[in-house]
Amino acid sequence: MLIPLGGKLVATGRYDVAFIARGGCPVPFYSPWSDGRDRLDRYWACKPHANHQLGALLSSVSAGDQVVLVSNLAGYFDHLQGPERLHAEAGYATAIRSLAGALRKKGASLIIFAPMPSFPDNRVSGPLTLCQREWYRPAWATAPQCRPQLVSRQGQLDQLLPLDRFLEQLVATTPGTALFRPFDSLCPSGTSRCSTYRNGDLLYSDGIHLTNAGALLLY
Repeated sequence: MLIPLGGKLVATGRYDVAFIARGGCPVPFYSPWSDGRDRLDRYWACKPHANHQLGALLSSVSAGDQVVLVSNLAGYFDHLQGPERLHAEAGYATAIRSLAGALRKKGASLIIFAPMPSFPDNRVSGPLTLCQREWYRPAWATAPQCRPQLVSRQGQLDQLLPLDRFLEQLVATTPGTALFRPFDSLCPSGTSRCSTYRNGDLLYSDGIHLTNAGALLLY
């Protein structure tokens, strides 16, 4: 979903950008995940994939490079409570510190994306082109799936607070790491509700993934 943002960075002439991704898999790998999803058959390849990709990355990374990690961490940690939550946090912290240490030896650094606003009720089942404004499609004719979804900004912040504090502490105690906060770019301070739209542009393709317009807001 961030390829448009990468393209914008490349266009400045200051950066080369490469993407590595496997849907549904956090990188670096850790466990447990919310609702025991890490034990589902559909995710069996997440760990070997992450290990292989990070091995290849570390063999090619150079001094001054920055590795940016983007995962729906809120989704992986959601519903975890008590010892299970602490276990997950410890597993993720260990994986991050290991990766950051390996990158530091190569003169590279690590950036972690902090959580973004999410819209649990946002269900776009058809092509996103149906949600584009057109001269022949008046606003009243827009499909229900395209109508703005709104969530409480403070409610989102409250829900994300434990994860946010954990990531802040992790970065503060792990040299060579930084936290990038996309939340305010997508849901500005001073607003009471976060929206899936900005100035008529659709920002989210579902509950958690950005459209091109949403990704470019992070530039």
